[in-house]
Amino acid sequence: NMVATRNLPGARAPEFTFGTTDCYFGYEGNVDDMDHFTTCHQTIYVPTSTERDSLALIVSLSIIGFFALITYRYASARLKRRFLLAKIERRRTRRDSEASMQSGE
Repeated sequence: NMVATRNLPGARAPEFTFGTTDCYFGYEGNVDDMDHFTTCHQTIYVPTSTERDSLALIVSLSIIGFFALITYRYASARLKRRFLLAKIERRRTRRDSEASMQSGE
């Protein structure tokens, strides 16, 4: 039951209700056993697309965020390793050039 799960119409105003019959848009009210309206009509609450699809959006964004985090960590580790190897190579080259200059004297 959607009303028991989230009381969105009650948060809007007391004149809102979820559509309970074939009428999804428009107005509806309380009916008796013979389906005759017994109260003033209430405005049927129609959720926005964001509210209607909120669960799918949350799950999708969570999965995308998870994979983005894994990709970032992987790329960060590879770049860090590449920069470290480049630093080692620069030191080795400088050491070799200093050694060749000393042996040339």
